Formats: sequence, structure tokens, C-alpha cells
Amino acid sequence: MDIHSQRLIREESKIVEIPKVNAIKDLPLYPLANALSPTCYQCKHYLKNDKCKAFPKGIPRKLLLSPYWHIALLPQQQGDYIFEPRV
Repeated sequence: MDIHSQRLIREESKIVEIPKVNAIKDLPLYPLANALSPTCYQCKHYLKNDKCKAFPKGIPRKLLLSPYWHIALLPQQQGDYIFEPRV
């Protein structure tokens, strides 16, 4: 079993497993996304210069400049980081 299948999150007082997808296009669309405010910039794992903990060498342009919601693990990412809103 790999690290991706081990990642669990707490959702409404219950533990759920984070799903995995094979490609960015398989992620769901973020309901509030628009071209001026990519969801990456709203995530607590975003670092700077279009990098984040999941993509420390640079967020793929296809993900950064799209309305896709990074709430599942991607094969090319580092660790088990997914979108979590900034507080």
C-alpha cells in the first residue's frame, strides 16, 4: 500500500480516505474558480512563485491556470497535499 492510499482526512466528524486520480483532467471543477483567482492561490499549501508543497518545483500550468479543484492525489505530486482553503 503506498502513501496515497494511506492519507485520510477528517470531514464532518468522520474520517474519509482521499481519492486518487490519474490526471489533472480527472479532478472535479472548483465551483467558485475563475481565471483571475486560480484555486491554487487560495490554498494553504501554496508557497510562492507558483509553487506549493505538492509541487515544489512548480505547479503544472494545466492545474494552475484551470478551474480544476485539487482535492484528489495526482501521480506526479509530492506527498499527500491536497487543496485546503487558507484560513
